[in-house]
Amino acid sequence: MVSSRSDATVSSAILAAYIQAAMKMGVPRDAVEAAAGIPLAEMANPDGRLPMAAYTALSDVLRAHFGPAFGLRVAATMTEARATILAYILANSATLGEAFERHSRYRAIVAETERPELKVTGKTATYGFRQPKAFVLANGPWVEASVGFWLLRSRHLTG
Repeated sequence: MVSSRSDATVSSAILAAYIQAAMKMGVPRDAVEAAAGIPLAEMANPDGRLPMAAYTALSDVLRAHFGPAFGLRVAATMTEARATILAYILANSATLGEAFERHSRYRAIVAETERPELKVTGKTATYGFRQPKAFVLANGPWVEASVGFWLLRSRHLTG
């Protein structure tokens, strides 16, 4: 079950990975910390959970620095698969299909979202989940960052 918007949480590891990416791209540490409303030291626990509001607030800082397509720029800096245990599990999948199945099963480790589905028809596969339009509009760059990260990881898994 997905939490209501007000009490939803996200992995501190994934938020910290996005913050590290932002700082690599030149966003000042104090601007990132102020936006998240949480000292970076609190994000050091890879098993910690943080309010989704911190994740959303970071969007404003990144949008101000990089424009509306900041998610793709963030994804391009995230070459490491060690951000979360889920990223490690996916990176060590034998096939892309196995990675998608594992993501669908364990996604809540990172963020509370609807369960994605993998559909294979012949030689065509689709993977995704439905989100309310308001969520996509509010979090579009993060959706792009996630898709961008998946594309990079998919290239790694498929050679």
